[in-house]
Amino acid sequence: HCALVACATGFAILAPVSASAQTTVTATWKKGNANWSDAKRWTDSLTGYGYPKNSTTALFNVNFARGTATLTEAILINRLTMTGGTISGDFDLTVLGKSTLSKATLNGAGVTLFGTGATTTQSGALTLGAGRTLENDGTYSWASTLALRSGATFLNTGAVTSAGSSRTATGADATAQFINAGTFIKTGTGTTTFNTLQFVNRDSGTVDVQAGTLSIAGGGSSAGNFITSTGTGTVAFRGNYTLDGGTVSTYKVTFSGTGNTLATGASLSG
Repeated sequence: HCALVACATGFAILAPVSASAQTTVTATWKKGNANWSDAKRWTDSLTGYGYPKNSTTALFNVNFARGTATLTEAILINRLTMTGGTISGDFDLTVLGKSTLSKATLNGAGVTLFGTGATTTQSGALTLGAGRTLENDGTYSWASTLALRSGATFLNTGAVTSAGSSRTATGADATAQFINAGTFIKTGTGTTTFNTLQFVNRDSGTVDVQAGTLSIAGGGSSAGNFITSTGTGTVAFRGNYTLDGGTVSTYKVTFSGTGNTLATGASLSG
C-alpha cells in the first residue's frame, strides 16, 4: 500500500505501489465546488471507485475543467489534465505521470508534486495561490503565463524548459519565489521574463540560456551557474540581483537598474 515517506526537499510525499497491480481509472470532475472526496462530483470510467484516492487496486487519471475541488487528505494520482478550475486545500497532491495545465489554479498551503517520472506541459495560464508550492522533480514544459500569489513557490529540482515565444512570470510580493535547484533551459526566440517574481538559483542549479533572452526583473540571488551550452542566449539582470557564487558564462550578459551585486566567489564572463 502507499506509505508516507520524506523526499529529499523535506516535503512529505506518497510512495506508490507497483502500477502493474493496479487498474487505470479515468475520473472526471463534473462541476461545482465541493471536497475532492465527494464521490458524487466524479464520473469514473469504471464504477465502484468513488473518488480518486490512494489505492492498491486503482491508479487514477484525473480530468478537471471547472469548479473547485478541496483536498481533505493527501492524494496520489497517475495523470492530471487540468484545463480550468481550482484544486485547493492544505494537503499534498502527487502526480506520477503525464500532466497538462491550462487556465488552472492551485490553492492551499500544501504541495503539488510532479514526480521524477512525470512529464508536465503548461500550455495555458497557471496561478499558484497564497502559500502553495509546486514542486517539479520531472520534466516541465513552460509555454504560458505563471502567476504566484503571496508566499507561493515554484520549486524545480528536475528540468524546466521555456521554449518559443515570450512569456512572463509574476509574483504578488517578495515572498513569492521561483527556485531552481535543477536545470532551467531557455530555448527559442523571444524573452522569458521574471517580472516582480524573485528568481533564486541554488548552488545545485544550472540555468542554460540557449536562445533569446532570459530577463530577471524581480530580483533574487544565485549560488549556481548560468551558461549557454549552445547558441547565442542572453541573460539580463535588471536590478536587485545578487550573484553569491557560481559562474555566469552565457553568450551575452547585461546588467541594468540598481542593486545588482557580484559577491566574492562568483565569476562573470560573456
